[in-house]
Amino acid sequence: ADRFKTELCRSWGELGRCKYTNRCKFAHGVAELRSIDRHPRYKTTPCRQFHTRGLCSYGSRCHFIHGETD
Repeated sequence: ADRFKTELCRSWGELGRCKYTNRCKFAHGVAELRSIDRHPRYKTTPCRQFHTRGLCSYGSRCHFIHGETD
């Protein structure tokens, strides 16, 4: 799966600049964001790790449900 420009660049968001400039694989602003084609079952099942331990090592990138906002 191609994830090019599917997330905002952390440096760009925090500092307003990025050392990678036009070579950066992350989006420099909302206008550059691209959508991701997801599996039809994406976020349809609760995350075992999150519901057992209260946290998930994948965080926002997890493909499973963490709470009511997912």
